[in-house]
Amino acid sequence: MGDRLRDLRVVLHIVQVLVLFSLLGAIANQIWFSAILDTEYTVGKPAGAGIEIDLVVDQDSADGEIHIDGFFTWLRWQNVRNDNSIPTEYDRSSVELTPLDELQQTIPVLVKIAAALGLLLFVLNMYQIKNRWLIGLILSGLVFWILISLIILAPLGYLGELEFEKPTNSIEQETTVHSSTQYSYDINYDSVELEFKTTGFDLGLVNSSELDDVIANQPGTDHPSYIEMEGKMVVAQGKFVSQLMIFWTILFLLIPLGLMIAERVQIDCPQQL
Repeated sequence: MGDRLRDLRVVLHIVQVLVLFSLLGAIANQIWFSAILDTEYTVGKPAGAGIEIDLVVDQDSADGEIHIDGFFTWLRWQNVRNDNSIPTEYDRSSVELTPLDELQQTIPVLVKIAAALGLLLFVLNMYQIKNRWLIGLILSGLVFWILISLIILAPLGYLGELEFEKPTNSIEQETTVHSSTQYSYDINYDSVELEFKTTGFDLGLVNSSELDDVIANQPGTDHPSYIEMEGKMVVAQGKFVSQLMIFWTILFLLIPLGLMIAERVQIDCPQQL
């Protein structure tokens, strides 16, 4: 039984190393994720206007295309707006997102470290070095972090690169009041879909004589400044990311855990006299 478990571990580590070296090529040559953001104003002066953003990200680039729908509607809306706004304190304590370009440099390095740990674990297993399970635990955690970086941090990192420079006095102007957002989401095996609806009152469409009243008290939805915007965002993972999720679950979590339990059972089993 012991020899069979050792052989299984050897085979497992060989497969793990092959997967990690294959991941090096996939990280460098395949798409990490793609995203589509589609927004449209449905109520108010800009109704019918919207923006669609198509994004494709790999290790070296983040290629995006922006399409503006209802261009002349946008122009008419801006022409009828005034410059009403209210100052808003900018909260510098908000969460800082790691920029995508930094992740594009970091993730390949993490994959190389994981491949090196896989080779080390294979050698340690060949010589039956004690406590080698610690290296296996670190390897499993590192591959899991690579997954988190590709699935969650990379898309958020793109948003981190879209931050605009804030005024030096930490004051920015708000042109929409009484804003609220409703959203729903659907998580699939290889994609996340988010639908949202934002409502508010555009101060640029409020007469100066009633500005203070609109700011202090929310008017009804029949007010000329009321606007609604609906949108949908879909983020789809690259094919290799979905495959890595399966490999991590089977090769770096379930099988090592099963082998560890089998070894413990073998050690604890009383010997027959």
